[in-house]
Amino acid sequence: MGSVTIKDVAKAAGVSIQTVSRVINNKKELTQETRGRVLQVIDQNGLPAQYSCPQPGQPAFPLPLGYTIPDIVNPFFAEIVLGIQEKAQELGYIALQISTTENLDQERQILNRLEENQVSGVISISSRLPEDELVSLF
Repeated sequence: MGSVTIKDVAKAAGVSIQTVSRVINNKKELTQETRGRVLQVIDQNGLPAQYSCPQPGQPAFPLPLGYTIPDIVNPFFAEIVLGIQEKAQELGYIALQISTTENLDQERQILNRLEENQVSGVISISSRLPEDELVSLF
């Protein structure tokens, strides 16, 4: 196939582009048969050009970095948010900002959702969540 694209792999495997992406990023919601078909096409033709997998078993591109702040309108957090965004961009990550509105239950729920969705990392700026609880989440 030469310089293979994700579209080429999807067509050859008889699946969608999203399915190829899920296989490359080792998402769990696929059948073994589908995963096997996609991996066979990749083995025969190479990894799509837009993906460069640094290590086996790692995602082909960085997953988002999630971070929480207690109050988006508090100017105290502006410089922190700017620093997180700049560093994330410098490292090639997309940083997802989530304001918890100083609600402890909402913060727990958000942190659990970030962990479930396998983000690359989490930064939690919290004055309410106990440290031992935060550590146990990850």
